[in-house]
Amino acid sequence: MSEKKNLMINCEILDTRGMREEDYAQYEHITVNAEIVAVTPSSKQILARLPVEMNCEQTMELPEGREARFKTINGSHRIGPGSPMPDGDVILIVNGSLTVEPGAEELLRSYQAIIINGTVQMPQSMADALHNLKINGSAETYPDGYTVLKRRFVLDRFFPLQAREGGRYYAAKRIIVRSDVDADALVQKHVRFAAKSLVVPERLAQTLVPLFSEETEIMVVPEGFFLAEKSVALSSGFVRKNGKKLFVLGDLEIAAREDGAQLLAMLDALIVRGTVRIGEEARQAFEALDADYDELEIVRTGSRLLEGMVNVHLDAALLDASEGGVCVRNSAQVTLAPDITPAQILDKLTIRACAAVVCTEEQRSAVTAVAREVAQIGSAEGGMIGDMLGKVFGGLRGLADTKFINADSYCM
Repeated sequence: MSEKKNLMINCEILDTRGMREEDYAQYEHITVNAEIVAVTPSSKQILARLPVEMNCEQTMELPEGREARFKTINGSHRIGPGSPMPDGDVILIVNGSLTVEPGAEELLRSYQAIIINGTVQMPQSMADALHNLKINGSAETYPDGYTVLKRRFVLDRFFPLQAREGGRYYAAKRIIVRSDVDADALVQKHVRFAAKSLVVPERLAQTLVPLFSEETEIMVVPEGFFLAEKSVALSSGFVRKNGKKLFVLGDLEIAAREDGAQLLAMLDALIVRGTVRIGEEARQAFEALDADYDELEIVRTGSRLLEGMVNVHLDAALLDASEGGVCVRNSAQVTLAPDITPAQILDKLTIRACAAVVCTEEQRSAVTAVAREVAQIGSAEGGMIGDMLGKVFGGLRGLADTKFINADSYCM
């Protein structure tokens, strides 16, 4: 068997500190795809002399002879005063979320570096003090002296029993208050909260709102309304169970198997903090309800829904067979066959929240008219889509002459 001419290394962490030039001089081309590449001054010189194409998020240069180790954590991780000190020189990588607790400054500085691929939460006073943090994602600060809760925290009847006297609590996104909470107990304990938004029943609002920071957005659930804490597919059974006044935190979609106008007629009042999706036949009934909502999306009656797919291929036959048209939603790539006419697109197709639509130039203007929240529309031969596909298929050339190394971490 002939010797491989090319080398491709795919890994999260590539450590080049101990590499020898003679081990890689045999390759005509070396491709590295990595999140992090660790180098020393000497390994940088070796790499410069080799035919290396380096695709990496971060290059980390370490001193010669420094035996730093990589430690990877996938998921959620907390670092606080009680966390163990790193054993020697450690580079910590967190793929997920990191919560930094007060008093952990010295512990954090004891790491050679900390790399967060995700989100990090830390006290406001520490934001400018930690120079060894590399954040590939988002950083959130919370007020000093506050206990960090879940990002979306439900405050139930047991929380006043658990809360500390004078306790301070923070939720990055939202705090939802259940109707059976003893609000007076929280006042008596001098509890305080900080959150981006608060959802509170009307009868508790006067008592609880003063406990929140002034930056908090307040959403009051009127008396007699049922609070749906997530998106809802409306049905007659849902209305019979929960009542005729609904407050929805999320999207509201009318169940396709029932008549939308009849369902809406069952309601006395509706508040939706999200998007309402209804059929065309229900528009008049919805307008009569005088609902409070963020966005409204009219869906063709009886449309065929294709959702959450990687690749969606559509042709004229499918559109013709779908009396109410086709709605494609939350998918990666939508490809239209050339036999679909612009008139069919305007009459039969709806596209929402998809990354890319591949179509002909003749179809493009019609697609633009029926698409919302789509990053790229156009031919596969050009633009962003063409570049993306070209990279994929271009990388497949010469597979027979390429040696592949796939690993979480690899030492050259």
